[in-house]
Amino acid sequence: MKKLLKITGATLFILLLLLILLPFIFKGKIAEIIQEQIDENVDAKVELADLDLSLISTFPDFKLELNGIKVSGKGEFDGITLVEIGQIETRLDFMKVISGDQIEVKSFGISDAYFHVKVNEDTLANYDIAKPSSAPTEAQEEEEVEEEESSEGGEPFALSVQSYYLRNINVIYDDKPGDVYAEIVNLTHEGSAAINGDLISLATTTTIKELTAKAGGVRYLKKANLDIKFDSEIDQANNKYTFQENHFGINDLMLHFDGYVALPDSETVEMDLTFNTEKTSFRSLLSLVPAVYLTDFEQVETSGNLALGGYAKGAMKGEQLPAFLVDLKVTDGRFKYPDLPKSAENIAIDLHAANPTGVMDDLEIDLRQFYVDLGGNPIDLNARVVTPISDADVKGNLMAHVDLATLKDVMPADSGMSYEGKIDADIHFAGKMSTLEAEDYENFDAKGALIMEGIVYNDPTLGYPVKINHTDLEFTPQKLTLETFDCQLGKSDILASGWVGNYLPYYFNESLLSGGLTVNSNLLDLDELSGPEDENQGDGESREPAGEDGSAENDDVAESMAADTSNQVEEIPANLDFELVSNFKKVLYDNLVMEDMNGKITLRDQKLSMDNLDMKMLGGELTMNGYYETTNPTRPTVDFFLGIRRFDLPQTFNTFNTVEKMAPIAENATGAISTKMKLVCALDQKMEPIDETITGGGDLQTHGVRIKDSDVLTKAADLLKNEDLKDLVLEDVNISYEFRDGRVFVEPFDVKLGDLQANVSGSNGFDQTLDYVVKTEIPTSSLGAGAGALNSALASINQGTGSNLSMGETIKVDLAITGTVDKPKVLPKFGDMEGAGSDKVSDQLKQQAKEELNKLKEEAKKEAEKRAREEADKLKEEAEKKAQEEADKLKKEAEKKAQEEADKLKKQAEEEAKKKAGKELKKLFGK
Repeated sequence: MKKLLKITGATLFILLLLLILLPFIFKGKIAEIIQEQIDENVDAKVELADLDLSLISTFPDFKLELNGIKVSGKGEFDGITLVEIGQIETRLDFMKVISGDQIEVKSFGISDAYFHVKVNEDTLANYDIAKPSSAPTEAQEEEEVEEEESSEGGEPFALSVQSYYLRNINVIYDDKPGDVYAEIVNLTHEGSAAINGDLISLATTTTIKELTAKAGGVRYLKKANLDIKFDSEIDQANNKYTFQENHFGINDLMLHFDGYVALPDSETVEMDLTFNTEKTSFRSLLSLVPAVYLTDFEQVETSGNLALGGYAKGAMKGEQLPAFLVDLKVTDGRFKYPDLPKSAENIAIDLHAANPTGVMDDLEIDLRQFYVDLGGNPIDLNARVVTPISDADVKGNLMAHVDLATLKDVMPADSGMSYEGKIDADIHFAGKMSTLEAEDYENFDAKGALIMEGIVYNDPTLGYPVKINHTDLEFTPQKLTLETFDCQLGKSDILASGWVGNYLPYYFNESLLSGGLTVNSNLLDLDELSGPEDENQGDGESREPAGEDGSAENDDVAESMAADTSNQVEEIPANLDFELVSNFKKVLYDNLVMEDMNGKITLRDQKLSMDNLDMKMLGGELTMNGYYETTNPTRPTVDFFLGIRRFDLPQTFNTFNTVEKMAPIAENATGAISTKMKLVCALDQKMEPIDETITGGGDLQTHGVRIKDSDVLTKAADLLKNEDLKDLVLEDVNISYEFRDGRVFVEPFDVKLGDLQANVSGSNGFDQTLDYVVKTEIPTSSLGAGAGALNSALASINQGTGSNLSMGETIKVDLAITGTVDKPKVLPKFGDMEGAGSDKVSDQLKQQAKEELNKLKEEAKKEAEKRAREEADKLKEEAEKKAQEEADKLKKEAEKKAQEEADKLKKQAEEEAKKKAGKELKKLFGK
C-alpha cells in the first residue's frame, strides 16, 4: 500500500509538473507554427505582440490567447493598416480533445478590433493579401481522397461551441471605384453553435452602436443603431435555413420574422418568410429619419399608430421572383420637439407593394397617401405604378406649399445650418408609357408647375451658401420646360433656361433623355464648387482617432475620402442627348483662369462634343473642336483640334503636364506660342493620355520666345566656345511637328544661334528622351588656342599625304543631342576642310578622328570605372564596419537579455515545482 501511494504521488507530481511546463515548452513552437502559416499564405506585414498559452490556471480547459495583432499592406498599400486586433481568445475542453469523442470549444472570441478595407481607383483591394496556392501533387490528392472516404464511413463530425463573441469591432469599407462607403462603430456579436453531422444550430445576438452607409453619392444610413437576434437551424444536406424567434431592429423600429430559405439547386432559392412589427407606435418609424433620430430623439413627443407587415413566399429562379407583400400604414401621426413652438401634425402614410405571382410585370406599387403638415406647411403626395415591364401605367399627384423659414419652428437645424424661401408645387400625371412612346400626348395627362422663390440654404459642410433666386419649371406630357433658373452657388452665378423631353420614359424605362439648355454666368468657380481638398489624403494611414466609445471623432472626414472620385473615368451615359449653349464670362478651375468661354457642348451617343468652344486663357486664346467619348469606359478616347493663339509659355508649362512631355525645353522658355494642333489618343483610368496612342501634330509659331539656362544650350556653348549660344531667341520661327510612336517628331527648321545660322531637326519622346541634330557653321577664329593646335595637326597631315588642307574661315559642325531632358548629351561632328587633296585624306581624317574619339572614350571609361570602384570599395568598407559593430552590439545585448530571462524563468519554475512537489509529498506520506 505504501509503495502504491508513492507511485501515485510520483505520477501526480509528474502530471502536475507537465501541466506547469507544457505551456512554456510548446509556446515557442506554437508561435513558430503560426508565423510559418502566415508567411506561407499571407502577402502582408503581420505583427503579433504576444502569445499566451495556459493549462494549469484554466484546467481542465486549454486556453490560447493572441494579443496585439496588426496586419499592414505592402506595395500600393504600404503603411496602411488593414487589421488591428486587440485579442483573439480560444478555450477548449482539454479532456474531450484527448478522448476524441467531440471537440468542445468553451469559448472563441475577438475583441477590440479595427478593420480598414480600401479599394483604390485601380480596383486594387488591400484585403487581397492571400498568396496564390500551388496545385496539389498526386500524392496529396490521393491522401485527400482517402481521408474523405475514411470520414464518410466514420462517426459524424461533432463540434460544440458554448460561446463565441466579437466585441468592440470597428470597420471602415471604402470602395472608390464602386462609390460605396460604410462604417461600423462598436459591433458586438455573441452566440453559441452546435454541429452534429449535417445539422448546425445557431443562437446569436448582434448590436451595432453606429452604422453609416453610402452608395452612389446617396447616404442611406447615418449613425443608425442596430439590434439583431438570429436563432436558426441549418440543414446542410438539404441546404435549408430555418429561422426561429428572430428580430431585426434599426433605431427604434423592431421587426420580427420567421420562416425558412432553401437552396435545392444552384439556380433556385425557395423561401417562406413573414415579418411584422413588435411596436405599433408611429415613433418606431420616425426613428428611421436621420434628421429626427440624431437630434434629441428621446425628448421628442410622438403619437400615432403604425402597422407594418408582409411576406415573401415561393421560388426565385432566373427572372421569376417569389410572391411578396409589404403593407405600411401610419394614422394620426404627430411629433413635436419640446423646445420648439410648432409640431408636425396629421401624418398619414398608406403604402401597398405587392406581387402575387412573382412575375415582375405583376408588380404593383401604390402609395395611396403620404401627408404631413409641418407647422402650417402641407405636403400631400400619392403615386401608383402597375405593369412596370410591359407598359408602365403611372399615376401621381404632388401638392406642396412650404415656407422654409418656418421649418425651424418644427425641426431643429444642425449647428450653422439655415434655410429660407418658398416652394410651391402642383403636379399631376396619369397614363401609360406606350402613349408617350407613340407621341400621343393628348391622351396622357401631365401638367403642373414647380416654383422656388428666394431660396437661401447654408450648410457648413457644403462650404458655400446656396441661393436660388427664382426657378420656374412647367410640366407637360412632352417635356419639362425650365422657364427660369437663377441661382448663386457661393461666388458662382448661373442663369439658365431650356427644356427636357421624354422625362417620364427615361425615369421609368431608362429611355433616351433629350434636352437643350442655355447657360450664362459671370463667374463659375469650379474649385469652390468641388469642395475643400481632403487634407488627410495621401498620407498613407487614414485612420481617425477614436474616442472612449471607439467611435471616430469626425466621420465627415472619413466619408469625404470615399466621395473622392477625381481619379476615375468620367463615363458619359448612353441614354443622354443634350445640347448646351454656354456663355461664361470667367471660369476658375484648378488655378486656371478662363474668360469669355462661348460655344456649344453636345452630349450624344456616349460622346461629349465641343463645337467652336472659344475662350481666353494663359495670356492668349483657345478654340476647341472635337470630342471625348466613353463607348469603352475602360479606355476612353479624345479627338480634338486645338487652335491656340499666343499662349504664354511659362503659364502653359506650369499648367499642363502634357507640355512637359511634348516640349520639355519649354521649362526654360519665356515668350508666347501659337499652334494649330490635332490630338488623338486614348486615356487611362486616371484620365491621363496613354503615350503610345498619341497621334496628330500641327504647326507652331513662336512670338519672342527666349530660352535661357537650358542644359542642352549650356553644353553646346561650352563645346563650341561660344557664350552667345546659352541665350537662344526664337522670333517668328515656324515649326511643323507630328506625334507618333510615343514621340514628337520635328521637321527641319532654321533658327539663329547668336550670330550663327543653324538648322534643327529630330524628335523627343514622351519618356523624356532626346534625339536632335543641330547643323551650323562656326568661325575658325572662335576656336581660339584650339585653332592653332588644329592647324599644326593639318600641317602634319599635309606633309604625310601630299595634300594642301586648310581650315578656312568657317567649320561645319553637327551637334548630336541625345540622352534625356535631365541628363542631355551633346556631341559635335566637324565637317570637311578646304584645300587640294582633301578627297585623298578624307578617309584618313575620319579614321584618325574615330580613333581619337574611341581613345578618349576608353580613357574616360577607365577613369570613371576606377573612381567608381574606389568609391564603392570605400562605401562598402564603411558600411560593413558599421553594420558589424551594430550587429555585435545587438547580439551581445540580445544574448545577455535572453540568458537573464532564461535563468530567471528556469529558477522560478524549479523553485515552484520543488515547492509544490514538497507539499504534495507531505500530503501523501506525512513527511
